[in-house]
Amino acid sequence: MRARGDVHDKLGAVLIALVAGGSVEMTSSWQRGWASATFIGARHRYRLQVYAAPEAELEAFAQTLGKHEFSLPGHLVADICVRELTRREGNDATLEIEALTVDVF
Repeated sequence: MRARGDVHDKLGAVLIALVAGGSVEMTSSWQRGWASATFIGARHRYRLQVYAAPEAELEAFAQTLGKHEFSLPGHLVADICVRELTRREGNDATLEIEALTVDVF
């Protein structure tokens, strides 16, 4: 059985790399096991602080994240979205991202 923490950390690293412009810091994250009648996986939440990112690029990221093809061996990103995008002073923002990953055997 795979350690779910691995996919959580890998997905977090991919999200940080995907945020366009500025610098990004993960300020919090959590995961919780998830299962349906036919699948097992995990729910994930990430809070990212983004510094000096152009507003248009953050908006585009938020709108297109769900269409991104993720490559996480042994896992499928079944659902992902930006739950909240909060603008701060200047071009700083906070992103709340939720995802559901499913183990692929």
